[in-house]
Amino acid sequence: MHAGAMLANARRGPARGAQEKFATRQAVTMGILLVLAVGVVLGIVFGVKALQAPDRPLLGNDAEALKIMSRSSYIEMNSWLSQGVERSLVGHNPAQSKALADEIYALGPKQVLAGGGRASMFVVIELPEDAESREKLFAWRNRWTERYGGSPPVEKDVGQQYIYAEMPLNR
Repeated sequence: MHAGAMLANARRGPARGAQEKFATRQAVTMGILLVLAVGVVLGIVFGVKALQAPDRPLLGNDAEALKIMSRSSYIEMNSWLSQGVERSLVGHNPAQSKALADEIYALGPKQVLAGGGRASMFVVIELPEDAESREKLFAWRNRWTERYGGSPPVEKDVGQQYIYAEMPLNR
């Protein structure tokens, strides 16, 4: 075949069967890429969830405490109280909120957490390993709930990481 005939054939494009094979290959390639993309996305989702999973089993009301903290970006309470606006616990003014934080900290928690915009509905207490401090914190929390309500009414130490107290709307 001479150059002119080859050029004419090139302009005409591939034969009908070749076009179908090409289209089939493209469809298969796109399908494979789609499956790979879905696999990568699922891998990322499951990987992130695995990284966020607690490294120990959730005991007591740890799941509820974690849910409370995730809803309003809970941080260390004294830091939260001092972030400019007149922040306080629900049912408390800023000075009363600071006094309550000091009262809880005197019992020996790892940290006391609060969160939200201007008022925090809950105080979440990260429990220490020390048995005596844990006992004091549980006693405080159960007295608080007996006086102001909240759930659960009585909480026992079953090795959980957190306890929380709901702030009363009217004290």
